Amino acid sequence: MSVVEGQALRDAALDRFSSGPAALTKYRAAAACLFLEEMIERPDEGVSFDEIREMLDEPPEGFKPSAFGSIPRSLSVAGVIKRVGYRPSRIAGNHAHVYPTWQIKDQAAALAKLANLKATLECEASE
Repeated sequence: MSVVEGQALRDAALDRFSSGPAALTKYRAAAACLFLEEMIERPDEGVSFDEIREMLDEPPEGFKPSAFGSIPRSLSVAGVIKRVGYRPSRIAGNHAHVYPTWQIKDQAAALAKLANLKATLECEASE
């Protein structure tokens, strides 16, 4: 498989995750909100999504932890955040893993995305 084919498969899987069952998309939106809030609160620090995983509730059935990577990736591709470094995982079962750290790249875009995610979560809560 070529790099281009692998990237196409990855992107298709991420698209399926983004538009999956309601419980998964709600969980993903809540995780993205928390991630953006942490980066906004700590603008001079790199925030690892590994830290966010520790703050989240137990994921819904069918959610695979490897899918967490789609959250920072989608924000990065949109130009909202940027990778600024790496740090080792703080989760016991991931002791040998190293995760990227992220910062806000575009403050206005981050605030708009956060507002959009919160509105989505509020709409789902009222249904």
